[in-house]
Amino acid sequence: MATPGEGNQPSDDGAPQPLAQLQKLEPRVVRRRLSQARHRATLWQVLNRTKIHIQEQEESLDKLLKLKASFNLQDGNPNSLEEVKEEYARMYSENDSVFLNSFLQDSPPEWFPSEAVGPDAEEEGEEEGEEEGEEGEEEEEGDEEG
Repeated sequence: MATPGEGNQPSDDGAPQPLAQLQKLEPRVVRRRLSQARHRATLWQVLNRTKIHIQEQEESLDKLLKLKASFNLQDGNPNSLEEVKEEYARMYSENDSVFLNSFLQDSPPEWFPSEAVGPDAEEEGEEEGEEEGEEGEEEEEGDEEG
C-alpha cells in the first residue's frame, strides 16, 4: 500500500506536505526499509553459504570419483562429476514426470510413502473391507437357512 511521501505516486505535483505528517512518516519508512535491507542481507548470506557448501561437496565428490577411477572400478555407477550431474538431472526429470502422471491419475506416486497418504485413506479402505465381510456373512447365513 503506497503511503504519501514515499514517492510512489505517479502524479507528484510537488505540493509541499505538512511537516508534521512527514516527520511521522519518515521514521516508519526508514524502519521498514532498514528491515527489508536486513532481510535481503540475511537471505544473501544464507544463499551464499549454501552455494559455498555445495561447491565444497562437489569438490569432495570429484576427488572421490577420481580415486574410484584410479582403481578402475566398473560398478555401473558414475565415474565422474559430470556423469553424476547428468544422472541427477535425469532422475530429477523422471521424478517430475512420475509425479505429474500420478497426479493426473489422482493417486499417490509410486515413490510416495503410504504413510503420507494419511490415516483417513487407510480407514476408508478398512471400512470397505469390513462392509464386504459383513455382506459375505449375511449371504452365508441365508444359504444355511434355505
